[in-house]
Amino acid sequence: MEISSGQLAGLPVIRLAGELDLMTAAKARDAILAALDECPRVLVLDVRDLTYIDSAGVGVLLAGWQRARNQGGKIVLLAPQPTVKRILSIAGLDEAFPACADEEALLRDWVVGCVVKDRRS
Repeated sequence: MEISSGQLAGLPVIRLAGELDLMTAAKARDAILAALDECPRVLVLDVRDLTYIDSAGVGVLLAGWQRARNQGGKIVLLAPQPTVKRILSIAGLDEAFPACADEEALLRDWVVGCVVKDRRS
């Protein structure tokens, strides 16, 4: 698994590439929770290159979702692969993690003039 961080139009981004499973879950959890320590209203998880996720990986996403929710924020998935979307749907979590097909959709739906939209539900 490769994990990197950055920003896109002022939004914090964590990029997850490869397989998110029992062997990589702790590292991914640490990266996501560290990014949430800054209390962003929106944390983007760029998962376009995430090829596999198991129950440990789903647990990582849930830990991040809970932390973000407790802080009044959201986690948005950027370009999830069909397999990732399917696993989240099977787990009943597709509603918890809004997804954007690409960066253009992310900017349109979550950012206006570099000010984060309030898309809380």
